[in-house]
Amino acid sequence: MAVLQGDGLLRSVLDRAAVGMALLDEAGHCLYANSAFGALFGFETQESIDQTLAAITHPDDRGKLGSSVEAGEGIERRYVRKDGTAFHGLTSISALGEAAAGTPFRFVLQIVDIEAQKQAELQLAENEWRWNNALLGSEQAVWDTDVLTGRIWISPQIRTMIGLEPGDVEIDEAEWAQRIYPDDRDRVHDAVKNIVTGRSSTFEEVYRLRHENGQAVWIHARGKVVRRSAEGKALRFVGTVTDITHQKEMEAQLATASELLEVALEVGGIGIFHVDYPSGNRHWDARTHELHGVTPQTFDGSVEAFNALLSPEDAAKTKRTREAAFKAGKSGYQLDYRIFLPRKKAYRHIRVSVRLIRRSDGTVERAIGACWDVTQDVERNAELRDTLAQLASVTERLQLALEAGEVGTYDVDHTTGLRTWDERTLALHGVAAGEFDGSREAYHRLIHPDDLQRLRQSLSTFAASGDMFQWIEYRVVHPRSGEVHHIRAATKAIRKPDGTVHRFVGVCWDVTEQVQRTKQLHDTLTLLETVMRGTPDLIFAKDLDGRYLVANKSYEKLVGRSGSDLIGKTAQDLYTAEVAQQITANDRQVMESGVASTFEETPINEGVRRVFSTTKAPRRNEKGEIVGIIGIARDVTEMKAAAAALRRSEMRWQFAVDGAGDGIWDWNRETDQVFYSQRWKAMLGYEGDEIGSTVNEWSDRVHPEDLPGCLAIIEKHFRGETPDFALEHRMRAKDGSWRWIYDRGKVIERSDDGKPLRCIGTHTDVTERKRVEAAILALNQRLQLAVEASEAGIFDLDFATGQFTWDERMYELYELSRDGFDGTLDHWMTFIHPDDVPEVLRRYEVGVQETSVFSMDLRIRQQRSGAMRHIRSLAKLTRDDNGAPLRAVGMNWDITDHVELTEALFEEKERLRITLHSIGDSVISTDAQARITFMNPIAEEMTGWLASEAAGKPLRDVFRIVDEQTGDAIPDPVETCLDRMQPFYLSDGAILIARNGERRSVRDSAAPVRTATGEVIGAVLVFQDVTKARTLQQALEHSANHDSLTGLPNRAAFERELRVANEEARMQRREHVLCFMDLDRFKLVNDTAGHAAGDALLREVANVLRRICRTDDIAARLGGDEFGLLLYDCAVEHGQKIVQQLLRQLAALKFAWDERTYQVGASVGLTAIDSQGLRIDELMSQADIACYTAKTAGRNQIAVYGGAGSEAHRNHRQAQVAAGIRNAIEANRFRLFAQEVRHLNGKMNGGRHYEILLRMLGDDGSIVEPAAFIPASEHYDLMGNIDRWVIRTTFQDYGPRLAEATNLSFAINLSANSLNDPFLWPFLQEELDRSGLSPRRLHFEITETAVINNLTAAKQFLSKARTAGCGVMLDDFGTGLSSFTYLRQFPVNGLKIDGGFIRQMTENDLDRAIVESINAVGHRLGAVTVAEQVEDEKTLELVREMGIDQAQGFAIALPQPLETIF
Repeated sequence: MAVLQGDGLLRSVLDRAAVGMALLDEAGHCLYANSAFGALFGFETQESIDQTLAAITHPDDRGKLGSSVEAGEGIERRYVRKDGTAFHGLTSISALGEAAAGTPFRFVLQIVDIEAQKQAELQLAENEWRWNNALLGSEQAVWDTDVLTGRIWISPQIRTMIGLEPGDVEIDEAEWAQRIYPDDRDRVHDAVKNIVTGRSSTFEEVYRLRHENGQAVWIHARGKVVRRSAEGKALRFVGTVTDITHQKEMEAQLATASELLEVALEVGGIGIFHVDYPSGNRHWDARTHELHGVTPQTFDGSVEAFNALLSPEDAAKTKRTREAAFKAGKSGYQLDYRIFLPRKKAYRHIRVSVRLIRRSDGTVERAIGACWDVTQDVERNAELRDTLAQLASVTERLQLALEAGEVGTYDVDHTTGLRTWDERTLALHGVAAGEFDGSREAYHRLIHPDDLQRLRQSLSTFAASGDMFQWIEYRVVHPRSGEVHHIRAATKAIRKPDGTVHRFVGVCWDVTEQVQRTKQLHDTLTLLETVMRGTPDLIFAKDLDGRYLVANKSYEKLVGRSGSDLIGKTAQDLYTAEVAQQITANDRQVMESGVASTFEETPINEGVRRVFSTTKAPRRNEKGEIVGIIGIARDVTEMKAAAAALRRSEMRWQFAVDGAGDGIWDWNRETDQVFYSQRWKAMLGYEGDEIGSTVNEWSDRVHPEDLPGCLAIIEKHFRGETPDFALEHRMRAKDGSWRWIYDRGKVIERSDDGKPLRCIGTHTDVTERKRVEAAILALNQRLQLAVEASEAGIFDLDFATGQFTWDERMYELYELSRDGFDGTLDHWMTFIHPDDVPEVLRRYEVGVQETSVFSMDLRIRQQRSGAMRHIRSLAKLTRDDNGAPLRAVGMNWDITDHVELTEALFEEKERLRITLHSIGDSVISTDAQARITFMNPIAEEMTGWLASEAAGKPLRDVFRIVDEQTGDAIPDPVETCLDRMQPFYLSDGAILIARNGERRSVRDSAAPVRTATGEVIGAVLVFQDVTKARTLQQALEHSANHDSLTGLPNRAAFERELRVANEEARMQRREHVLCFMDLDRFKLVNDTAGHAAGDALLREVANVLRRICRTDDIAARLGGDEFGLLLYDCAVEHGQKIVQQLLRQLAALKFAWDERTYQVGASVGLTAIDSQGLRIDELMSQADIACYTAKTAGRNQIAVYGGAGSEAHRNHRQAQVAAGIRNAIEANRFRLFAQEVRHLNGKMNGGRHYEILLRMLGDDGSIVEPAAFIPASEHYDLMGNIDRWVIRTTFQDYGPRLAEATNLSFAINLSANSLNDPFLWPFLQEELDRSGLSPRRLHFEITETAVINNLTAAKQFLSKARTAGCGVMLDDFGTGLSSFTYLRQFPVNGLKIDGGFIRQMTENDLDRAIVESINAVGHRLGAVTVAEQVEDEKTLELVREMGIDQAQGFAIALPQPLETIF
């Protein structure tokens, strides 16, 4: 074959080589060396020149060199680098021959650095010696299976395990299979089969081997495949064997104990705790202590100790979460917190789920919960955040990469052809920004003429193809320099939904140098031929289809073909299908990736499979296109075999030790240095560099109590008294914990006088074994306690012998002596009641044949006393692998008391059923899922459902209730009470819809039903038909909320609506208008025409108001001739227009009475209700002042509040009043008065009761009534100070006299402000205690409005007051009859009926009916009723006739100074 000449070609070939190569002359001088050669010896580029082979060879090996250069292959020789260091090199010298004629080159020198391999061989030999001795001293054994031969190599320890004498260490598979227990043989065979067939790569089985003494030896065998055939079949696998017989015995003991405990107790709970309140003491199980890094000895369970474990911010968060759950009445909560682990110097994230157990009053009694470690979840979330940050960083680096790689970007509008180039793209094409207008024509002018047509066609084809990406290369001619540059562009098409191109985006870069290098590569192919002939390596070149273009003589020798016969052939023509497929795949990878790669290829030469290390590189043409590959291969068969042998040996011993999980130590007694293996260090939690090499690293960590004994045993062995030694001792780990270590060792080298020189051994962590042993002991103790506590008897049945074994308690239950029971089933049946025997035998058979469990109650006749006892029997069977029963373990315990109690409960339940069928209330009971379990006849009548039909149905399907106002469904009261775990009372306004559609007003209550342990098992719903009462209540509510004359809402109703509107304006930023209207000249009509005319006029005005109001507006009569108007969603300007229309209609109203016509007008004041959130009294005051302003402005006028003058006037006036109140408090200008409250039924037995009243002295000394200062006091939050003044003065100034007047009780009024004061009750209790007065003589009067507006605070105050023994009265009761609803939640001692009803009830039947209703309701609730403002004898007599308990007013007594009543 033809080969091109030239030294340039040889140098180019050497430069591409990855190994050190040099060209030598006849005398062995180096004339040229590649960079790899220089790097190998540390030479600069020119320093390699003139070096001789002898100069770089190690002095010890120079004698092996000849006087002249000789060709040779695979010669191992040591060389010396420039810095003096030596290394081993694999040397090949090839003669160039005639191929290098005309050049000074005669030999090609190739040196491969094999120093690492040599060092590995030495290290492997040392490791093999070390592991072999360590293995001999451990409890592990090793096996190595050759699948093809069926032979198994085993270490001597295995023979010792099964009781054989030391001998051959190879056996066949059949002999090993015979040693396996028959029950385990199939399973082990299947596992091995999975390994061999490739379904599994690892082997791990626990099975039994037959010992020479006939006993079973339990072993734990582990292994993995280390070599497979090309088809995936296992050829060889190795592993370890561990004797776990002792562990299996312990597991059997643990299983037996667990089985007994499972029958006796139901236990569990990992990470469980409970907390007692209000102490906050915590009770943790062992897992919870472990999670928090503490022990019962270091953690006392207090709140302070718990908070100390938490990070400061988490301690505060935990407290907030807990208190919020307490306050909100929740049944539980969940939260995460962190605890710091000092030993690990890291935080552990813990999640807790807590359930709150509450008392009947809702306070928390205790909490139970579970906790677990969520650190990994938190860390994964943190890793996710880090990944996102890394993604942003990658994006930034990509931009930097584009800049560093000198890559330009561009964008092309496909329709217009207009190009947008960045600065780098402009530079690549040789133009500046001002020289290129982006047009298609300007772009084409830059393209090399020979490439323009190809470029156009390529872009056109790409646009029509539907593809997303295109790569293309073209040449550009720089306009200024005329230089030709090769450009490579990658373009992406941005397409419309129909697939047509919208625009192109892409990147481009200069590949001119790459194209030039490809051309140079092409020129060197001929020179390659020279090198190919002179090297023993295989050198070849192929085209894109894998056909050989060039191959040297070494390759021809390998395939056994001549050069002419080889050219044009493919791998499929030369090799077996398997080898050809391998070679072709490697070729394709290189051509597709465009990157040179090295492969191992295994052709067969003369019937022997050889291993070649083949380096293949892509071959390119002048355009940079890949047109094939070029490769070089070296035969490394012998090298691979040697390396494989080394790895197998090292792997065998390394896997043996790693598989055993043991640590290795090697003690050189001469140097006193100790080698500790990585596993030895990791066993104690240390990294490799944290443990030194002295014996103190061991002795300093051994427990002080164990060290003397260990040293004594070791010294005894050193003296030669024992063949080896074994220790069990504790060692301190890095985290401070103590680990149990099983330490075995042996002296393996002694001096001539017997002095130990070297000792080697193993460490095994047996902490878990020690823990299991302790667990078994603790479990047995717990089992014994459980059995003793339950007074249960234990029995055990051996199915092989049919014999029962009883413990002492069993004999006690049956009143038998030990010789009174022969242990058979038939004899046992004689003790059981004859009626129970058939069922006992039936269940026994079912348990044996099917369920493996026996459980039933039976009766026995005790043998001494003859007493009949009820026994509960429970047993569980264990079976072998075939399902046959082996044994049964069970319990008997006496349940006679339980049976008798059940019978008594049945009788009680029957009496309850009869009671429920007899009462007048409807009763429905449900299970925990709100499904009906019982209905009494009244419930059947009201719902229209029979109990049998309703049973099992959800309550909401039978008890259908809706809101009487909206018609919307009301939530199921039972489901509500079950959700809240507390009683639930349905508010008024509920309508029950019966099955036939009949509607009834009902009142109901639902309460959960709990077991003795607190578990909710259902609920009871009690409801009554209150249709008549509801009708009356609605009438009363309408009367209480509407003016009886005009039918308009009254002041109380209007203020409620105003409160709602004000809250909406504040929360939703809406705007409303409040109007106050005062009739002009109304008094003239009333005085001249009479009250009847006045009443008629008021009704006419009310009609006008109704007409003027919009749909949502509210008009009300506030009293006398005053009216209120509430305009919703209305600006003040629009409100003025509405009021002007109102005034016009009033002016047009010609009121005629007794043939006389009266002109009517009105003055109206307006104020805005907006998001300022003013109080109701402030809004009313503003509107009142505006109305007064309008009236003073000339009547029939409108005034809008908001002017600076009116605001200043109002604030000044109220500030003066408030200042006067403060001065009165400071100057002690308040006076206490008292008014008698008299009992009308004579029940006081001579006692007297007074209400303490307050008066203020004006600046002139006159008495100021409460109405003059109370509103200002409430406005400026002074009522709390006033209430405290009254309390302090009463107890401190009059306390001694009150104490002496033992027949006198008194009442103190409390304002709404005081109810909201959390410190009021402690202050009051302190004053009461200091006075020495009995709390039972003290009552508190709270207005009904204060209670409704401050219900929560009022309930808390009521609870504290009644607990202390004080009474609580509701004052002014009846002003809002909706408060009837709250009476069930606010049980008071008495109701003081509002004087507004009392004053008029002699003349007004409706007021009288209201008073009668309030009196009846109060008595029904067990409260005392008091009539206020009884002003005359007629009213007093009527009050007495109604049965009201007490009366107060001028008809009884006038208020008088408090000091005068003693």
